[in-house]
Amino acid sequence: MIVEGKKKSYSRSLKWFLAIVFMALLLASLVPMASAGNWQYRKEITISGGGVTGSLNNFPVLISITDADLSDNARSDGGDIVFTDLNNVKYNHEIEKFVKSTGELVAWVKIDSLPSTDTTIWMWYCNPYCADQWNVEGTWDPNYKMVQHLEETSGIHYDSTANGNDGTPKGGLTQDTTGKIDGANDFGGLGTGEVVNCGNAPSLDITGDITIEAWAKPDSFSNWGEILSKRVDTTTNYNLRFGRTSGTGLFNYVQFYWKRNKDWSVYTTGAYSAGAWYHIVATRAGTNQPKIYVNGVKVGSCTHGTCSNALSTNDNDLCIGGGIDSEGYVWIFNGKIDEVRLSNTVRSADWIKKSYNNQNDPGSFLSVGDQENCNGEDPVPELPTIILFSLGLLMLAGYIMLRRRKG
Repeated sequence: MIVEGKKKSYSRSLKWFLAIVFMALLLASLVPMASAGNWQYRKEITISGGGVTGSLNNFPVLISITDADLSDNARSDGGDIVFTDLNNVKYNHEIEKFVKSTGELVAWVKIDSLPSTDTTIWMWYCNPYCADQWNVEGTWDPNYKMVQHLEETSGIHYDSTANGNDGTPKGGLTQDTTGKIDGANDFGGLGTGEVVNCGNAPSLDITGDITIEAWAKPDSFSNWGEILSKRVDTTTNYNLRFGRTSGTGLFNYVQFYWKRNKDWSVYTTGAYSAGAWYHIVATRAGTNQPKIYVNGVKVGSCTHGTCSNALSTNDNDLCIGGGIDSEGYVWIFNGKIDEVRLSNTVRSADWIKKSYNNQNDPGSFLSVGDQENCNGEDPVPELPTIILFSLGLLMLAGYIMLRRRKG
C-alpha cells in the first residue's frame, strides 16, 4: 500500500522525469543541421530502358559519372551518397570508386524492379553526419557467388558478395592497369604464371545452372587464354576461355568448356580481334545446351556433339586468367580482364544485353539532372549519434532522480 505522502512524492518524480524526456526531444528538434537525416542536395538520374523487352529484378546498374557537384559537396569517401526511388525508398549500392577532387563516381546500384522503359531515381549527397550509406554485399543478389571488380591496385582482390571468394594474385601479376569499367588486371600470357587464385570454397562448386561474365581485352591469340577456370589438368568443373576450333590456327574463338571432350564444350561461331574489349558471357541451364554471348548478342550454342553432359563436381581452385596443371599455373591469358562474375542461375538474354549496354557506355545509358537543394529532406530517417547519446544521458539522469525520490 502506498501512503499519501509517498504517493505525492512519486507523482512529482514522474512529472520531473517526463519533463526531462520532453526537454531531450525538444533538443533533438532544435538541432536539424546535426541530424543524420539531413541531406542537402540531390539529383535525378534517368536510366535507359536499354533496348530490352522485359523487366529485370535486382539488377545492378552501373553509375559511372564525373560530377563537379559531388566534388564540391559529397564527403571525401562518398559515404553520404545514397540512391532511392522517387518515393525515397533506399536502394542498396556499392561504391567501387570515388575521387573527391574530381567528383568521379563508379557505383553499382541494385534496382529492385527495372522495367524495359526509362526509370528515374534520386541520388542524394552532402550529409556530414550520417553513417556510411553503402551496403556492398546487399548490392548483389544471392545467386551471385563471386563478383570481382579487380579494382585493387595491389594485394588481395575482394569478392563483393557475401561468399568471401577473395582472389590472391600470383606470378607478379600487374594489377594497377586501366580496365573497361575501373581498374583491371593485365595478364602476361604463356609462361608467366600470372593468375588470380580465388580458392575452392563450396559456393564455387557449381554443377547446375550457371552464368559466367567478364570483360576481356586480348593482346594476342598465340595460345589458350583462360578467362575463368576451375580446371586442373583434365578435371574441369567449368572453364571460359579463348581457344581454337581445330588443331591449327589462332586461339581467337571464345569457348565454354566443362570437360576434355568435344561433347563437353561450345564455341562462338566467329573469331575475334586483338586489342578490343569484349563483354563475354556463358550460360547453361542444367544439362541443356549452353550459350555464349559476346557484346550482348548470342553468338554460340552447341556445335560439337550434344553438349548434354552435366558439369562435374570437383575441388579445384578457381582462377582468373589461367588454369592449373601438374606444372603449376598454365594457359595464361594474354591481355586485360575486368569485372568477373559467377552466378548459380541462368541470367536471361535481356539481363545480358542490358548489362552490356550499361557497362559498355554508361554515359549514354543514363542521364544526370541538375543539382536540387532539398533543404535537409530526409530520404533515410535516423537519429544522429550525438542526439541519441544526449537523450540517453538525460533519461539516465531522470531515472536516477526518480529512484532517489522513491527512496
